[in-house]
Amino acid sequence: YKKPEMSAAQVAKTLGEAWRSMSEAEKVPFMRKAADDKKRFEEALAAFKEEGGVMHTKAKRAKEAKTPSKGKTRTSEKKPKKPRAASAYNLFVKERMPELKKSSDLKASMAMKEIAKEWKELPDAKKTTFMDQAADAKAALAASYVA
Repeated sequence: YKKPEMSAAQVAKTLGEAWRSMSEAEKVPFMRKAADDKKRFEEALAAFKEEGGVMHTKAKRAKEAKTPSKGKTRTSEKKPKKPRAASAYNLFVKERMPELKKSSDLKASMAMKEIAKEWKELPDAKKTTFMDQAADAKAALAASYVA
């Protein structure tokens, strides 16, 4: 059933409509072929299994495809990420978030937008205290790796 102007979905729909419109007598030859093919498949499958073959399901193949080959680590067995020192902005958020939550009943996303706006408007002189704290945290973390 080839019609180049039709998509696969349209062809499937048309064939389904044609099948539903057929009488039971018209369906008999196709049903017989399907039954014969099913019997042939079951015999071939039995022979395959007798020879020691294993039938894989789609789910099992997908799982095996995700299993890494030798030398690779699984995603659940990856090395933990090294901790990073907090940035100046992170320290600002840590300080401002509790204050903002107490003073208003904003959702977390709206509170973060408000904090981001405050950070952008914060003068450099006030940002330097957070930048100094971030530099100290980074130095302390680097020192812990050396030790």
